[in-house]
Amino acid sequence: MGKVLLLGNENRLSTPRFEEPCRIELYEFLQQELAKSFPSHFLPETNILPHYSQGVSNITFVVQDRYQRLWILRARYGDGLRFRKEQWILNNYSEEFPSAIPFTDGFVRTEFQDTPLSLFLQSYVAYPSAFHLKNLEDVSESLLAEVACTARLINECVVIGYGTHFVPGQNTFSELTWSSHIEKILNDMKLDEIAKTGQIPLSHIKAFEQRFLAMESLNPTPRLYHRDLLKNWGNILINKRNNIQAVIDWEHAGSGMGIPEEIATAIYVMHRDGLDPEKRKSELRQILLGYDITFREYLSNYHEYVELFLTQIAIEKMWYYQEIQKKQKVLSDWRKSCQQRAARLAAAKCKQFAS
Repeated sequence: MGKVLLLGNENRLSTPRFEEPCRIELYEFLQQELAKSFPSHFLPETNILPHYSQGVSNITFVVQDRYQRLWILRARYGDGLRFRKEQWILNNYSEEFPSAIPFTDGFVRTEFQDTPLSLFLQSYVAYPSAFHLKNLEDVSESLLAEVACTARLINECVVIGYGTHFVPGQNTFSELTWSSHIEKILNDMKLDEIAKTGQIPLSHIKAFEQRFLAMESLNPTPRLYHRDLLKNWGNILINKRNNIQAVIDWEHAGSGMGIPEEIATAIYVMHRDGLDPEKRKSELRQILLGYDITFREYLSNYHEYVELFLTQIAIEKMWYYQEIQKKQKVLSDWRKSCQQRAARLAAAKCKQFAS
């Protein structure tokens, strides 16, 4: 058997389904699966070791093929549709922005301990994520502008369909018209149910709903967005000069107007993390700098749509944390604060639309 190295900081593998004692069994299983799925490149004794500096939402490994080349192997329980989406995006658009190229046919759907497991193999980019820089004031704002410049390149990519659900056989996003996309978002927000809870007055909910529905008339060209990039630097790999070498982890990617959804997500994270208004405004200016958009242009051409998508995100997060609470009974202090901030933000924005 090849090397199965257990490095420090193993708590990164402590997700509910990767607890001991299955870790070693998982590593050994992956060695055999790579040899079976890619026999011309991997041996049963393939070297494999956990990798902690590139992405945290998947279980990530570095693997070495029979030609001594290194690859990144990412594992996720489930049907793998998110990996299929990422594979398609990178195969078609990787020349437009810094990327980690997928291995040819590098998606595998398998089963480990009676549970569906999906694997995704892509090129090894020998740089860490920028996650550790997010709180360094002398670096963070200038890097934020560079990240926004990369996001702009992503948002310039034209795709087919709208939404975040990818249809592999058709190579499109699931909503083929902008109108159906808007209607699906409204249905998913379950606004009537929120009104029944009394968290947001019905008149405010209706005002927001009408403004959101009015976007149906826009019918924009469908453009790609990452939507977990501007404020999640765990998804960018950088060199020592803080230059971006690759964008990773495309599970939240989708298609829409592009720029408004990307910026709205960043602003939501600012609220979630408790940034004060001045800090939010400062970071927004850095984002606009990277997008090469003046503040006046932003107010004229983007602000209204950003506010609408920001409200959508806050409402969706209200439901998200409510579902977690149902499953886990008790929320962690951090998630509880996120839930409260999402509810306050949603209520405040709906009130603005009603005024």
